[in-house]
Amino acid sequence: MKKTVIITLLSTIVLSTCTMVTVYGSTAMFQSIAQAALRQSPAASLVIPSLSTTQIPWLSTTQLVGLNQSQIQAFTTDQLGALKSTQIQAFTPAQIPYFTGAQLGTLLTSANSLTQNQVAALTANQMSSLNATQISHLNLYQASLSPNAIAAIQPTAVSKLYAPTLTPDQLKALTASQVGPLTDSLSATEIGSLSPAAVVGLDIAKLPTTQLKALSQDQMAALTPAQIASMTTTQIAALADHQIQALGSAGKLGSLPAVAELYPIIIGSALSVQGGPNNTSMFAQLTPAQLDAISYVLKPADLGRFVMALSAPQCNTTFKNTVNTIINNNPNLNFIRLPWNH
Repeated sequence: MKKTVIITLLSTIVLSTCTMVTVYGSTAMFQSIAQAALRQSPAASLVIPSLSTTQIPWLSTTQLVGLNQSQIQAFTTDQLGALKSTQIQAFTPAQIPYFTGAQLGTLLTSANSLTQNQVAALTANQMSSLNATQISHLNLYQASLSPNAIAAIQPTAVSKLYAPTLTPDQLKALTASQVGPLTDSLSATEIGSLSPAAVVGLDIAKLPTTQLKALSQDQMAALTPAQIASMTTTQIAALADHQIQALGSAGKLGSLPAVAELYPIIIGSALSVQGGPNNTSMFAQLTPAQLDAISYVLKPADLGRFVMALSAPQCNTTFKNTVNTIINNNPNLNFIRLPWNH
């Protein structure tokens, strides 16, 4: 009986102070007693702030899975850093949302050991507080992140996502501010999965033609005037008919740079759809500067349907003189109704 009382007293002293004093035995013996005593404590009775970083690794998985939200949020940075990987992986998916963003960041930086099911349980609030380094520790299981969690990642950290493993739903969840930093790393397939609202964040001038051609009609129609104006001549020449038609339907053809490369794609697009000549209404969106650039490559065969769809204010002196010269050299084109003569 006397021996039991002494051991109980000593284990209580060690557990509360974690100071290994050699009294009636070795340090190892008292540590073993303290560890056993702690592991026998019910999870509900654990006072997390009172535990030292030496005691934290002693907690059993049974105790950890029994912790409630208040207990979990009581862990300090040092205590979280003292957890072993097996302990971190013991937390259930239901407990993962209990960790604050700052706590989660500590777990990712110090352990990098979350399981796939734990990653799937991460919330938008938690993800919004992670930095680039912490986000990079999620790469192994990032495909398990919910679309809401993906959308919450800060633009300054989103570049650490590994784009090739993002799912279509995750790609669709990306915001415009997130897409910008990812422009260089997105494939044609991945760009095609972006929402129209997100493509306004793309740095269009950086896109190779393969990626640019992956933009759907809805995505093209969503581009801003500034994005459209930033296209290079190589990109413009690569645009497909349906992409030009999308810009025309959105009333944005006038935002394209004033370059000669516009002529073949706009003419081709306007006349490629069913009821071709009826689609020449898109010519009315062209600016005087665009027509000036186009005037140097005008073809007599296209002149009638092209010029007659224009209005007088669109046509500057250079364009008029070019058209008049073509008509004078081709008497069969005298039937063309010139907008500046009516």
